[in-house]
Amino acid sequence: MRNKPSDAQLLKAARQTVLDRLVPRLPESCREDALLVVQAIDHVYRRLQSDAGWPALVRERLAALYGTAATDGIEDRFATDLREGAFEADACARGKARDILREIAARKLAEDNPDYPR
Repeated sequence: MRNKPSDAQLLKAARQTVLDRLVPRLPESCREDALLVVQAIDHVYRRLQSDAGWPALVRERLAALYGTAATDGIEDRFATDLREGAFEADACARGKARDILREIAARKLAEDNPDYPR
């Protein structure tokens, strides 16, 4: 068990400190840099709040696609097979690969750009 405050609470406090206390005191030429730091804090906060287990779920789906229980290196195998067109001949495998890619893209967008229209 971790002590309080949580990681998410620390990030929120750091974000507010930068916005409320630091940004107003910075020269105009440095404010954009400080806001970039706020964006980085927001990104890490979203990752903490997101479903951290989704990469494992994607690996499980890839293992099912390949008919194996082993998931070590399976993302690299999938990327190589995509580049080489391994799923083009089989419509079923192509559909499953497309669905996995869509899931990966949707999960990453949710973390990286929550304002992206779904």
